[in-house]
Amino acid sequence: MAADGPYNEHLVRDFGDLNLALGVVTLVALVAATRPVALAAALGWIVYQVPHLIYHLRHLDLYDTGDKVANVASLVLALALPVVVLLWAARPGAGEASPGRAGPRL
Repeated sequence: MAADGPYNEHLVRDFGDLNLALGVVTLVALVAATRPVALAAALGWIVYQVPHLIYHLRHLDLYDTGDKVANVASLVLALALPVVVLLWAARPGAGEASPGRAGPRL
């Protein structure tokens, strides 16, 4: 990466592409409303967010107190949301519709 200089356009584009791809998977999960797609989207976000959160937690010295709090809060929320979806979609009976009731297949 040193060959790309202090601004690495390739890395920035890859990061943006990753976020767009996760966004698309999340939208498909919302539209399809199926358990496997919801689980895949949640797991994708968790796999992405855990190392991202760890990195930022190890580099908080770059920020003042307010930015530290905002940074950690937003990153923990970004991890907590897919964990909630994962736990909700993985619970027993998720995806089974009640008799006589139509609705999402989650």
